[in-house]
Amino acid sequence: MGIARGSGLRIYYELVGTGRPLVLLHGSMGSTESWRMAGYTERLADRFQLVLVDLRGHGRSERPTGAKAYVTPALAADVVAVLDDLALESAPLFGWSRGGETALATAALHPGRVEALILVGTRADLVGFDDVPRPSATQARSIATRLSRSGTSFLEAELLEAGRHDWAKAIGRSDSKAMASLVRAQTLVKSIGRKLHDLPQPILAIWGEHERPDPLPPLPEYSRTVIVPGDDHFGTFSRADVIVPEVRAFLSEH
Repeated sequence: MGIARGSGLRIYYELVGTGRPLVLLHGSMGSTESWRMAGYTERLADRFQLVLVDLRGHGRSERPTGAKAYVTPALAADVVAVLDDLALESAPLFGWSRGGETALATAALHPGRVEALILVGTRADLVGFDDVPRPSATQARSIATRLSRSGTSFLEAELLEAGRHDWAKAIGRSDSKAMASLVRAQTLVKSIGRKLHDLPQPILAIWGEHERPDPLPPLPEYSRTVIVPGDDHFGTFSRADVIVPEVRAFLSEH
């Protein structure tokens, strides 16, 4: 395990496996444990040195409050801090959901530090790209208010109803105050003066059939897109049996 402090916060990370470094960035209300739960750690550790990061506000990392602390460029600064702490000039980033948007922000703002991008269930609207519409501020405020008033219970109930008991427990362990700040940060998205379509890094983008954005984000022309049939946001991430072979093949090319 390690603690990176270069972004001004204590950011927890741990190393698993041997081989080429691969940074794993979980989704909102997750942690490094998300990758173990879904089976990625055991399937990737034989070929890669996995750098599992707890994003700020999650797991064992520092948990500031206030929406400004959670704008996506700030999360990207945490990724750079971890790379610096490990003396890694660059590495590929593998992000799910908000972790994917953190990976995109890191690639856009610190391009020399990112070799390639693997994105699962990533919307791309929280980064501030000039060619991607901003998220709904009204919806973000509504969800943040519910988190502040009642914690994560309403999200846990939805997951339990869908039969996703492990994910409900995981979300129940998150810090609801920090998560309310994380969601409110969606109202503060500002232009970073770059276009998603112009990113230079190779990109593998994966969505489930029932979470696929319409239209798809304007990825660079050389990107590879994979749609997992019949799955939603959590269901797609849980298909490590399908996604890991795609990841291995992609990184063997890049």
